[in-house]
Amino acid sequence: MRRFFKIISISLTLYCLLFTIPLCAQYQFEATTKVLPQGIALPPVDKEAPAISRVEAKEITTDSALIYWETNEFSSSIVDYGLTLNYELGTVTDKTGSLFIIHRVILRDLKPVTRYYFRVRSIDNFGNEAISEGHTFTTLSLLDKIPPANISAFRAEGRDKEIFLSWINPPDPDFTKVRIERREDTFPLNPGEGFLVYEGKETSCLDKNLINGKRYYYTAWAYDEVGNFSSGTLASAVPQALILPRPPVKPEIPKKIEPPLVVPKIPEAPVLEVLPERIILEDISFFLKYDLLKIQPLEDKIRVLPGFPLTFSIPLEKLPEPVRMIQVIIKTEQAYLLRLNEEKKVYEGAIRISEIPGTYSLIVVIIYESNRVEIITSEIVVESYGEIKEAKDKRPIPGALVTLWHYNAKEGKWEIWDGGKYDQKNPQLTNEKGEYGFMVPPDKYYLTIAKEGYFTKKTDVFRAEDGIINFKMELVSLKVVIKHWVWPAIVSIGILILLALIVLWQIFWRIIVF
Repeated sequence: MRRFFKIISISLTLYCLLFTIPLCAQYQFEATTKVLPQGIALPPVDKEAPAISRVEAKEITTDSALIYWETNEFSSSIVDYGLTLNYELGTVTDKTGSLFIIHRVILRDLKPVTRYYFRVRSIDNFGNEAISEGHTFTTLSLLDKIPPANISAFRAEGRDKEIFLSWINPPDPDFTKVRIERREDTFPLNPGEGFLVYEGKETSCLDKNLINGKRYYYTAWAYDEVGNFSSGTLASAVPQALILPRPPVKPEIPKKIEPPLVVPKIPEAPVLEVLPERIILEDISFFLKYDLLKIQPLEDKIRVLPGFPLTFSIPLEKLPEPVRMIQVIIKTEQAYLLRLNEEKKVYEGAIRISEIPGTYSLIVVIIYESNRVEIITSEIVVESYGEIKEAKDKRPIPGALVTLWHYNAKEGKWEIWDGGKYDQKNPQLTNEKGEYGFMVPPDKYYLTIAKEGYFTKKTDVFRAEDGIINFKMELVSLKVVIKHWVWPAIVSIGILILLALIVLWQIFWRIIVF
């Protein structure tokens, strides 16, 4: 009987093994091979951090600043800031907690006339974080008396009973609006002296309902949120009716014409008397954006980098008699006013010369109340930016980190030059053309240039006598060096290792034998 039950148990066990294991395997296979319905796919895993670009501080006031940047994908908005590169004042995050491509974060409760360091961070939906380089900005003074630079490229085009006006706004962070006024006898010298034509932030307008054949004079001022007005930019034009071309006339047979009677022309009485120069170029001071940095003329020429604001300043005490108007004419194309400052001590005005390197004529016209005129002529040289290129194929290197070092004579050490004090960035990243540039006080400096994939370059110590640093330099690629030296280096290392093994073997053999 026991043997019978044993046989039955073994038979049942074999039955379970034969029939249940295939069912389990089939069930497992079906479960592991189950797919999503058609049209639905698992989302890809993003391992790339967002790319940050166009980082800048905008709308700077005495106690706040708007930090702006862009990313190539939707990500969070985070700003670290402080009085040093440690960003010790904390972190400000977008309050909505949303993801953006265009990011705006406002820093509040700042102190006036204080330099702040900041960097931006963005984290995408997969947790990839991007961190920008460090940037700086300086808050405005409670007693801000510095106006923005003048508008540039101010043009007046006469049309039928109207004049089209166009210009370029200054890039100053505190620029608020442009005010344009006109007169029919002379240029308005101060805001409120003419008819208001336009006020706003656009870059063109149309002055209508004018009289054809009559000249109109325009002055445009840029001003900031505190109400500081620039010195003024001038333009003038005459509206004209559209003249259609005449139909061709059949030529007539020429007749014999007697020579006309020549009547001598009576010279017109001069309105203005041009005086010999009593004011010379040395009487005019030139600054980088008002009093940031004084620029010394070299060989009777003023040198500046493209786009940098140049301030003209003539002390009232240098002028021998009362002045009606002082004009600065650049390249005989654009005229600007110099206005007496609030202290009534200096005629001044900030002008952006040109974005294009070259030599431009400079004419300063001083018109006195007595209708006498003095004219001072010189030249402004707009230097080209410095360039960083590859040593092999001479291609520009964008994104190279250029750091300017300055010798601190008081402390007897080298330190990174404080560019924020002069409204400049230091270090600078080269643009897409590999360009960079500094305007500095005359002193001792050197540069370091670094870029991933290249050997870091350090210049010799130099003295910037003309105040402009714009060297053209080349970086050597690591790939080029590895390509030319990798196999010789491997062979050399192999020979050295072999020689070392031979020496070690001889030493070991002597120890064993002796």
